Amino acid sequence: MTQVERNFYITKASNINRTIFEFQRDVRNTVLNCLFRDYSFFTPAQEVRDLPLIELRGIAGTTKIPIKVVQSVVNKFLVELRYIREFFKDNSVSYSPHSHQRKMNIYLHKFNRLAPVFDYQRAKQNAKILQVKLSHLCFWPQFMTQIAVVIYVTDLNDQQFKKKLKQTNLRALCGCSAYAFHRTRNKIWPK
Repeated sequence: MTQVERNFYITKASNINRTIFEFQRDVRNTVLNCLFRDYSFFTPAQEVRDLPLIELRGIAGTTKIPIKVVQSVVNKFLVELRYIREFFKDNSVSYSPHSHQRKMNIYLHKFNRLAPVFDYQRAKQNAKILQVKLSHLCFWPQFMTQIAVVIYVTDLNDQQFKKKLKQTNLRALCGCSAYAFHRTRNKIWPK
């Protein structure tokens, strides 16, 4: 942690009578929410890209957080994201009908810990509803596509934020294609 970060956390957290760790978590959540809703951090080839300084300044200006802190949070997130994408690329998800909901909750929790941009409790409920809907339709998309749809629906129904998550960020985070995501979404909500 740099001196700028340390000074920012100590001065801001002490004014609000919270611990520094709680304040760091809130700052991280605020920065990642702005990142997911306003900026795309993937290339058209679905590769993670580093954010240029002008976009980091935009996040800092929107959130009123110093740019050094924003840069630190975003860089840590992008490194973790690269690791988890590599893990999902190398390891496929297999499940039985009985363990499907449990695995869905585990992966939703992992994504919520990585990027807390959606309501986890509501996402668990939406996952149960999605499983019932998919079983009625006899349609089973890939596991990561189901997770992307659950997070999308959770964010869509969230009244706390006016801006919604960028679909490119969400699809790339979960590693599903645009075709699979939109096909699943259109199957669930026919027009």
